[in-house]
Amino acid sequence: MLLGAGAGLALFCFYLVTVTVGGTLAPLDGEFLSVSSDLAPRLPRGAVARVSELGALPAVLLVLVAAVLLAVWRRPAGALALTLGFLALFLAVDLIKEEVGRPRPPSPGPRLTAASFPSGHAAYATAWTAAALALVRLAPVAVPRTLRVTVVAGGIVVTLVVGLTRLLLGVHYWSDVVAGWGLGFAIFGLAAASASTVASMRDTERRTDPPTAEPRSTPP
Repeated sequence: MLLGAGAGLALFCFYLVTVTVGGTLAPLDGEFLSVSSDLAPRLPRGAVARVSELGALPAVLLVLVAAVLLAVWRRPAGALALTLGFLALFLAVDLIKEEVGRPRPPSPGPRLTAASFPSGHAAYATAWTAAALALVRLAPVAVPRTLRVTVVAGGIVVTLVVGLTRLLLGVHYWSDVVAGWGLGFAIFGLAAASASTVASMRDTERRTDPPTAEPRSTPP
């Protein structure tokens, strides 16, 4: 978890520095703009936009449902970590957008007023992977392995596809999307590591607590 968080943070910081110091375009931004402008006219824009929305309200609902399931499975630390992680991610994206203030890429469609860096949809879409991993890791033992693998794979696919749709819609640069992914994985990874540490400490305390001595009965 810490390794994933570190990798995500490094990726985010790389593109943050590149965008704020290096100029308008980061590495691969121009290439992906060219590819997306060629592909976008061949795809149904309405369908692409609907898939892209999986990184908005559906991600919020997914986190809530996953948190409820974890609470039912008596995994309160996991439920709290997932919920607080998403809230922290939402606040971080909003703050960074305001501070960086990167303009949106040139697009023939309607111009969006919100800043471009990082992609909020890409960041929030990491909740699909985070929720899948949390559910699989903390699920009851009886859950089949095939189902676990399917859930994790599905979460990863949704995360990646949502980010790519932001490119196809022409509303983000490649660096915006990758920075969103990196920020999301960094925050969820740190939240999961913290929850795991707290849960381990509680288990250790339970095992080391001395047994309560039963009172001896007074002889007649």
